[in-house]
Amino acid sequence: MGRKKLLRKVGVICLTLVVVSFITLQAGVATAKSVDLKILMPTGPKAGYWEHCFKPLFDKIKELTEGRVTYTVYFQNQLCSPVEYADAVRAGIADFAWAIQGYTPGKFPLSTVMELPFLIPTPTVSIGGPVFRDLYEEFPEIRAEYKDWKLMWLQLHMAADIHSAKPITSIDQLKGMKILTQPSESKIELMKLLGATPINMDISDFYTALSRGMADAAFMAWGAYEATRMYELTSCHYLIAALPVTCYYIMNKDTFNSLSPQDQKIVETVLGLGGWAAMRDTLAWSRWRVINGPCKDDKYFEPSPEDIAKARELAKPVWEKWVKQGEAKGLPARKVLNRAIELVEKYKLVYEFEKKNLYCMR
Repeated sequence: MGRKKLLRKVGVICLTLVVVSFITLQAGVATAKSVDLKILMPTGPKAGYWEHCFKPLFDKIKELTEGRVTYTVYFQNQLCSPVEYADAVRAGIADFAWAIQGYTPGKFPLSTVMELPFLIPTPTVSIGGPVFRDLYEEFPEIRAEYKDWKLMWLQLHMAADIHSAKPITSIDQLKGMKILTQPSESKIELMKLLGATPINMDISDFYTALSRGMADAAFMAWGAYEATRMYELTSCHYLIAALPVTCYYIMNKDTFNSLSPQDQKIVETVLGLGGWAAMRDTLAWSRWRVINGPCKDDKYFEPSPEDIAKARELAKPVWEKWVKQGEAKGLPARKVLNRAIELVEKYKLVYEFEKKNLYCMR
């Protein structure tokens, strides 16, 4: 057989395979099952997290799947309590949820490494998400914590800063200060480590307490700061960025498996890396809106590298306590912590780039 004839035959075979593959793909898409996802969202319908993050993501999924994957959203307690979101998705009561590990203590013992105080000196979403995801990929024990769901992404956000009427410019100034703190063991423990006196109460009472002089400052995340109008009482912000919240995007396994391979890829891509990017930008926008709105003339103080190092040293006993608790359960807590520290150093470069180019994102 001549060379030209052989090449011609090979070309015909390749073209035939491409056509057959295209027809098969189109047939699969045409017969793909349509799904209306029941979405659980812990926020209200007007919250930025829904309007600027998750709604655009699910709209994009609907667009890319040409209407084969649609959604119906249930906010806050409409279908079940946020504490029950993970169980609801596992049981098939809902198909997708933005859930928070802290709502189910003890269920995610290794994932809580990301909540250790000052583990990430500048806990931006851009650092926390990739660090968390790398740990998930590297440790089967962490993957086992999410075996009941189809995991889309792991996220870290809502670190808290200290807001006051008078400037706070160093860690040492916190000693002896009375600081409003939510009744959380980790928050109370952190304030004590820093030498402050925690005044524990529900966040809805912070405004009244500070206005009556019951405390010197408030330790809270920016979303809560804006919602409670604390900007009317404080004008100085110590950007300590401590105790971020871990969360996870999960989908019911059976629902995900019912999608066509093409639609599975779309959903994974949009809710995975797309979800990380959207949440990162939403958090940046939320903080930017406050800083350039009611707090545009306020004063902002970032801890010095020396203060960050000092804070991490003060937090080491908490880290060691976490390791001992994990090892007592037979878990590789020490290895997870050491690897997390390594990954934080690796992803600091991402933070430095975004701080210069995309504003300080937390």
